[in-house]
Amino acid sequence: MAGPGLSPEAMARPGERFFRVRGTGQTGCGLGWSIVKRLARLYGLSV
Repeated sequence: MAGPGLSPEAMARPGERFFRVRGTGQTGCGLGWSIVKRLARLYGLSV
């Protein structure tokens, strides 16, 4: 994998709705991981 990674503070937040690391220049609304986590929970899985 490649990329800048996440700070320790940001590592605790993926999956929060609308959370995005500012200043990366990436687009998006911050819903991807929250959707994945919710679907995984519905099927008894975790990510």
